[in-house]
Amino acid sequence: MNREFDLIIVGTGLAGYGLVEQIRQVESNLSIFMLTQDDGSFYSKPILSTGFSNNLEPSSIIDYTAEEMAEKLNIEIKTFVKSDSINTKEKLISAGGYVYRYNKLVLAQGALPVHLEWPVNVQPSVFYINNLSEYQDFRESLKKNNKIALVGSGLVGMEYANDLAASGMQVHVISVDNYPLEKLIPYKLGNALKACLEKINVNFHLDTKITDSYVKTNGEISITTENGEQIDVDIILSAAGLRPNIQLAKSAELNIGYGIKVNSTLQTSDESIYAIGDCAEINGDVRMFLIPINLSIKSLANTLTNSYGLSDEVNFPLLPVLVKTSACPIFCVPPPVNVQGNWKIDGEENNLKGCFFDNENNLKGFALMGSRIRERVSLIKECNQ
Repeated sequence: MNREFDLIIVGTGLAGYGLVEQIRQVESNLSIFMLTQDDGSFYSKPILSTGFSNNLEPSSIIDYTAEEMAEKLNIEIKTFVKSDSINTKEKLISAGGYVYRYNKLVLAQGALPVHLEWPVNVQPSVFYINNLSEYQDFRESLKKNNKIALVGSGLVGMEYANDLAASGMQVHVISVDNYPLEKLIPYKLGNALKACLEKINVNFHLDTKITDSYVKTNGEISITTENGEQIDVDIILSAAGLRPNIQLAKSAELNIGYGIKVNSTLQTSDESIYAIGDCAEINGDVRMFLIPINLSIKSLANTLTNSYGLSDEVNFPLLPVLVKTSACPIFCVPPPVNVQGNWKIDGEENNLKGCFFDNENNLKGFALMGSRIRERVSLIKECNQ
């Protein structure tokens, strides 16, 4: 006989656990079951990109084990199990050889690293850090390696570059972008960040891509870029981006775009299934930052605790991003991608302010560096007008 739960959540990251914590503030009687492919530990994922310079052991990052979370939240958690398929008609989910019945189902499976193609003998030296286990594996590899190729110059890539260089590693950043954080900030600020990171032993190879790589006889990896550079490193850390985890949703034939398509109440194309966090595409947008996840948690908790009746729509205000590059911290509010306009920059050296104005001269975004970060409150107010 299938076990039945009021609510089943797939995923025990911030979105999954945060949702249960919010629900338990107002509803103690719902039977809740969580499924996860890892050990179910609760920890702050952003800490991973600053853990090397702080010499953080994986065990010190964990706030609660799965057993402690289960007791704390009065729930059941099944760890190290892959959710295989969903039968939407019967409201059943199959995982690890068992079948469970749900009243409501929430997909909180996050995102997966983009995997680039590598030669077979290079692959064992390529690492991805998207969870605590992968952090531990990479940390172990650093004990005998100190020359690192870091592929990608986005937010995660730059935080890792800063952290690894600050911990004494020689870092080579390889990216197709023209400058660091190209999707978030204007060129002048990106170039200033580049200069700051170069001072702590980060080497940049930009506007290029890897065309060849092989393992040398001494065990080093030789990388050739499109512009003809040859870089010898010990290991490779790939930070080439994340993609929403949509495979389980596909098996249920839910509507899929770049992520799992949901409306403003986070409901999928099936009225009993919701998606939250990095796997969700909310009204056409995937929002992979902490603030939209926290706002989504509150909204979905309200929806699920209103006797499964009234729904609470999630609304996103300005979404600031703090870039944790200690060599040169940055605070920004990226402008909407569909808004036409121009950046206006002022300041000197590392104390820079960039403001993005639309064609009607309305402030739609900004980026601050150094001493200019103190202006963030007034600029947020101006953006909200």
